[in-house]
Amino acid sequence: MYYICKYSPIELIRAFGTDMVVPNEEATDLAPADTLIHNNICSHARQFLMASGDTEGVLVTSCCDSLRRVYDTLENESPKRPLYMLDLPHSDASCAVKAYARAIIALKNRFENESSRPFDREAFIAQWKRSAFEWRMKEKSLVGREYVAVMGARGGEGLHKSIWKRMPLPVTDLTCLGCRDLPEPPTDAMEMPEEELLTIYAEALLHQIPCMRMTAIGNRRKLLERPGLRGIIYNTIRFCDYYEFEYVAIRKEVTVPILKIETDYTAQTQGQLGTRLEAFAEQLATKAYQKMEKTKAMSHLYAGIDSGSTTTNVAIIDDNNELKAFSIVRTGAKSAASAEAALTEAAGQLGLRVEDLDHICATGYGRSYIACAHSMKTEITCHARGAHAMNPAARTIIDIGGQDSKVIGLTPEGSVENFVMNDKCAAGTGRFLEMMARTLELDMAEMDRIALQWQKDVTISSTCTVFAESEVIGLIAENTETADIIHGLNKAVAARTVSLAKRVGGSGPYMMTGGVARNPGLVAELEKKLEQPVFVPEHPDLAGALGAAMFAREACEA
Repeated sequence: MYYICKYSPIELIRAFGTDMVVPNEEATDLAPADTLIHNNICSHARQFLMASGDTEGVLVTSCCDSLRRVYDTLENESPKRPLYMLDLPHSDASCAVKAYARAIIALKNRFENESSRPFDREAFIAQWKRSAFEWRMKEKSLVGREYVAVMGARGGEGLHKSIWKRMPLPVTDLTCLGCRDLPEPPTDAMEMPEEELLTIYAEALLHQIPCMRMTAIGNRRKLLERPGLRGIIYNTIRFCDYYEFEYVAIRKEVTVPILKIETDYTAQTQGQLGTRLEAFAEQLATKAYQKMEKTKAMSHLYAGIDSGSTTTNVAIIDDNNELKAFSIVRTGAKSAASAEAALTEAAGQLGLRVEDLDHICATGYGRSYIACAHSMKTEITCHARGAHAMNPAARTIIDIGGQDSKVIGLTPEGSVENFVMNDKCAAGTGRFLEMMARTLELDMAEMDRIALQWQKDVTISSTCTVFAESEVIGLIAENTETADIIHGLNKAVAARTVSLAKRVGGSGPYMMTGGVARNPGLVAELEKKLEQPVFVPEHPDLAGALGAAMFAREACEA
């Protein structure tokens, strides 16, 4: 089924097994639409009308008069095809939320009647979580990096590819459909009354960063306030004034370069815009080069790459060991490619190329495959150095990685005094928790978020990943609360980790590094079993990369 608006309840419809798609290919010519609808209707609506001719169903929201005309035309042309119109409030006030909730409930009831299938609440919540996760990942991808934003009205697929191909900086889509920012569903979504759940869902839809069709658009300023924004390509649609008004307002406020374009959802637009996009790219490239030269003049810069099994982390420091930039990316099938991507991203934050860095030191499992590295160090040594820099008082470092866990004892000077590793079994590692999260149908962020919400003390007796998974499945079958199961898993990991600490002769102060340190429930269990506080740094993932960067600096001084 085709839809056009970010306020559409696509999660609800997907729960019935119906795929929801935005028709985003530019038309060769919009003339065929002129036989169906007046040619001064906005080209966005005309393209949608033409694209909707070959789909099995269409969902339209009453955003504007043009889309109402599209609905009327489709209803006349294909009276037997599934066609749905949702009256969209232009406000997110409580009365508007209630009205939109009634419209969504009516839509749900119609789908139940027409499909002869009951509403699948579990599938709906899963789709809602998926949408919330996608927005979180998009937000996370912008942290600590410079980028160009495409704003205004959404453009066609060809237009976006043309922009991405030409710009010297990464490009992100923050147009009307590109910033669909749903929050997480309520934790008790499975238990609450259906009407209450769908009202909360309607509120989540209406409380997104508003599009220009809403009456209150103040929250759109969030799109302009991100620190990494370095340029704006503002797209307006021919015969649509909504986004023209915003462009006039923001061009007086923003300090970054801004380019206004007007498109009509035809392929011809791309050719006409090519020269303007390339000139804008040259303007951005000049500014990036100037920043790069300024950065290079400030000090020497050194990079550390921690190539792990789950993530590849990069830290860039200066002569004073100050962290200047960092990146954390998922490790793909090829560790070398992941390292290159992470290093390029971190260097790009400073307006630099990889070759502008004075020295690169690699650590971690994949260190031997990183061709751009000038030197290598083991992860034990690098984690110790980085952790000591983060907290010189720490004497025992607990690091839980993707496929191993280790405890490192430090001297007061920060040297390795003793260490022990669990690298033969997934139990007690990040991989163990990832597998359990998958069994619980959660992502790791969700698992971390609800870790402290447990009520009943549950024990997972097995430390074997396979057997522990069987225990979890059994607990799910017994309707054990998810938060209680996670608490049991955290207890199991903490018990195994503390046994490693005892083997190394660990003593406080304790410090935890690695991505799993972001799990507050696990940290709490470690503190309980160690009977001491556990310090977690601001960037626990970066200990190994930071240590490697410090060794890179020392290599240049030698």
